[in-house]
Amino acid sequence: MASQLTLEVEGIPELKRTVLGRLDRIVEKGRDGLMAAGEKILELSNTKVPVLTGRLRDSGRVSFYADSKTDYYVVVSYGDQSVLYAIKVHEDLEARHIHGGEAKFLEKAVQEMEKNIGPIIAEKVK
Repeated sequence: MASQLTLEVEGIPELKRTVLGRLDRIVEKGRDGLMAAGEKILELSNTKVPVLTGRLRDSGRVSFYADSKTDYYVVVSYGDQSVLYAIKVHEDLEARHIHGGEAKFLEKAVQEMEKNIGPIIAEKVK
């Protein structure tokens, strides 16, 4: 003789809204963390940028891009219309910078920060 069990669950729509709301918050905080990591990379890179006039250092920025609601990234960059030489300065390993700084300033900052990026993002998501 088979027995039958009937189970009625209430509150599924509310549960779904709560879970989705928390996921949206995590995604938002993840974006904040990614921007914070980019800012830290820029901050470290600025200590390595060759400085003659300060325009190259001052052109550094962190930009946020989103391809979708959950696919996003940041770009740390230098240069603008008044600083067209940013790539040359970054790549010129032969240049001697009398006022300090070094070639590959952004690349070195990313390498030094690499292990800290995940924890910076995780801290924002908490």
